[in-house]
Amino acid sequence: MSIVNCYNGVVIIDFKGDLIDFFQSANRRHRNAQLCPSCGFGLDDFNATWRMGCSVCYDIFGPYVREALGTQTRHPVFEVPSVRNLDIGNFVVSSRVRLARNLETIPFRTRAEGAFDSVAETIVKRNREKHFASTHVSSLPVDMSHALFEQHLISQELLHNKKNGMIVSEPENRVVIMLGEEDHMRIQSIVSGYDLDGAFASVQKIASDIEKAHPVAKRPDFGYLTSCPTNLGSAMRASVMVFLPALTITGKISAIADKLSSRHLTVRGVYGEGSDFGGYMYQISNQGCHTMTTDEILAMVKAVTLQLVLLEKQTEAGLFKSEQDQIIDGVMRAWGLLTNAHMLTSAEAVENIAFLKLGSNLGILRFKNDNSKIIDDLFFIIQPRTLITQNNRASGTAERDKIRARMVREKLLQARI
Repeated sequence: MSIVNCYNGVVIIDFKGDLIDFFQSANRRHRNAQLCPSCGFGLDDFNATWRMGCSVCYDIFGPYVREALGTQTRHPVFEVPSVRNLDIGNFVVSSRVRLARNLETIPFRTRAEGAFDSVAETIVKRNREKHFASTHVSSLPVDMSHALFEQHLISQELLHNKKNGMIVSEPENRVVIMLGEEDHMRIQSIVSGYDLDGAFASVQKIASDIEKAHPVAKRPDFGYLTSCPTNLGSAMRASVMVFLPALTITGKISAIADKLSSRHLTVRGVYGEGSDFGGYMYQISNQGCHTMTTDEILAMVKAVTLQLVLLEKQTEAGLFKSEQDQIIDGVMRAWGLLTNAHMLTSAEAVENIAFLKLGSNLGILRFKNDNSKIIDDLFFIIQPRTLITQNNRASGTAERDKIRARMVREKLLQARI
């Protein structure tokens, strides 16, 4: 059986559990199984970490992996619906595509100094027009590294790798490559709004550049080899960050998440698995890659995203019809607080900015130019570490809350029509 997790009432079924159960069974049946000659990895190690040790492990334990993955059914085929005049930008805050790649023979979690310097150099040289720059995690100021995490640009695991962890990024951080994470390379593009195709094109170019210059681990039967076997194949994650207030308020989101999980999709908080769904924000992503092409993964996430947005719009309309006065009152109270408060905590700000976004979607409030972007930007620039990097005086909690309140107030008053 798959492992079932529940975060804030939202059910996530992770078929990673099927692999763990399988390997534990295999370990009992093959106590004397051969260890990997390259990294010394054995089945006991997989049971303890749920990860492979290196690409050579797949030569030794390939039959077990193949048998386990063979129990997985073919992923359903999704067709992207044709939708006209859908203001999807009001709901999809950002789109992200991530590719995982590993170098041959080198242990996945190597901490050898300089292990990824040549990869970083390749990326920078082959993309001079993008002005990429590389930085070692150990040289990042603490506040800056945590600000990058708040902005969803790097992971906690990379933050902890002070030995050889590196970041290669564009000046505007639309494309960020993490080197020395769970896999050697996590190549990701995060773009504003709904543009999975644009994000994919960016990461595919970088991945191709790397593969032309370095021996990347892959096999005809498994595809690209990854630390976690559930990422085998295209080794791609495609996701959208989507705003679903009405589905949350009405309690419909739990049943939706349950249904999505049966289709190999996960629902997470904005900071990944286990995090809270602050501001009615959800990250919808594919759960596995095996047996799916990149086109199929993109089609699946696109189809589900459009269906969710349509359902959210319908639910918003029904909610507004039945509780119009309460919603208008809630939106205007949020406006009053955000434009008059002397101090604002990050949680208080997120909660009320989310209500303003709902009010903007329903036409209760109007802002200049792009309504959605003005409010979406606020969600990220108000985070604690991001504030500190922008203002030297924001190191203390009280001072940070005052700066946050002033920033939100000024931006909203300038933007409202």
